[in-house]
Amino acid sequence: MELRLLKHAEIDQEKWDNAILNSDFPCVFAGSNYLNAVCPAWNALVYDDYKAIMPLTENKKYGIRYLYQPHFTPQLGVFMAKRDVAIEELFIAKVSELYRYIDIECHHRHQSHCFNNTKTKVTYVLEPASAEHLNQNSKRNIKKTTGSGITVKILNRDQALHWSGKILHPFLKHTLGLKPSAVKQFYTLEEHLQKNGLLYTFAAMHSDEIPVALAHFVCNGKHAVYLKGAQTDKHASSGSMHLVMYEALKYFKNTCQWFDFGGGQIASIAQFYKGFGAVPQTYFSLKENQLPYPLKWFR
Repeated sequence: MELRLLKHAEIDQEKWDNAILNSDFPCVFAGSNYLNAVCPAWNALVYDDYKAIMPLTENKKYGIRYLYQPHFTPQLGVFMAKRDVAIEELFIAKVSELYRYIDIECHHRHQSHCFNNTKTKVTYVLEPASAEHLNQNSKRNIKKTTGSGITVKILNRDQALHWSGKILHPFLKHTLGLKPSAVKQFYTLEEHLQKNGLLYTFAAMHSDEIPVALAHFVCNGKHAVYLKGAQTDKHASSGSMHLVMYEALKYFKNTCQWFDFGGGQIASIAQFYKGFGAVPQTYFSLKENQLPYPLKWFR
């Protein structure tokens, strides 16, 4: 069995996507359409005839090729239908051979002992069928929101991009403090996912059709993820984002196997996700720096 390094143009993207969807973690972030948007020149390691695969999201700086985690893209790594630690270790060894500097995140199916330098991160997940397991606070907020006349709808392409530009992009820039280049990349990602039928945008609004909360979700038919969201009425404590999330969970109940809230490192956000019955799921951050001094502090 051979482990091959493939340049972007050499990757059979149909075989790639089939391998992802039939893997033990059919992650939306690892699909070719998603990767093409966040890292257009991504390469890959492929074992046998796509029996096991790993995207290589690489870049170059000061002549140094390095592996990095693109914005809005957690949990990549090695994907295969049946987890084989020996094959996984083969991939990790090859990556360490190819790159002197590595800073990536690997999904929860990875075996942690494969890594010499790891940290754990957490996201919150649930099976959509568990969406009825709301705590009292979530129920109260949803009831309050619906009682105020707010409803939730799925926006069409033009509406989604328009209101995202009005609500979500300023939130990314001013509240989260992302650089303009990252916000621009997010816009590219939105457009690409919309074009390929992977983006679902839910908005809570009054009768004036102006959203008070908006959220993007990505789904490949098996794995649905809350990508990003924001609300304009947070000061009013209306519970509008509770209603958006609840309606999205009901929608994806019939279209995917499980739902990922896309994070939860911050305690208050984790508490919000727990209110829908979500449970923590640990994944791994892998960092390796084999650069010589003085390049050791390369960023």
